[in-house]
Amino acid sequence: MPAASGLATDEKYVVSSTGALELKTVPKRMVVIGGGVIGLEMGSVYARLGTEVTVIQHTDRICPFLDKEVGKAFHNSLKKQGIKFALNTKVIDGVNNKENGVKINVEDNKGVKSVIDTDICLVSIGRHAYTDGLKLENAGLTTNDRGQVEINDHW
Repeated sequence: MPAASGLATDEKYVVSSTGALELKTVPKRMVVIGGGVIGLEMGSVYARLGTEVTVIQHTDRICPFLDKEVGKAFHNSLKKQGIKFALNTKVIDGVNNKENGVKINVEDNKGVKSVIDTDICLVSIGRHAYTDGLKLENAGLTTNDRGQVEINDHW
């Protein structure tokens, strides 16, 4: 499965949330790409198990869809757990060196580039609809350009 900026998910070193649940050992370092609830939840679990966790988020705050006050309180709670944040930062690309770790090249909103070395990279930038071939049109359903089923005000 293709992932963020050329990092292919192998569910061993570059993982989805599913792969993060199946890791055989607790990693020393983990980078979470994406500041949404699923990645943050997984990062929080691993931080409490002793993993050094860094979250890379392209916006200026985590969970940008939440109320700002709620999001800020959540952010502060995660920081108290020791989670580090790289906000306003995007992933340029990365290299999966397998047992030698993952190198992630990032750039902040000021154009400063850096490299983050980690043992495990959790890619948590959203799930995608996989509706191709389901013949939804036979049930009178249509999909949008992202493959999501179109709904009305009654769902």
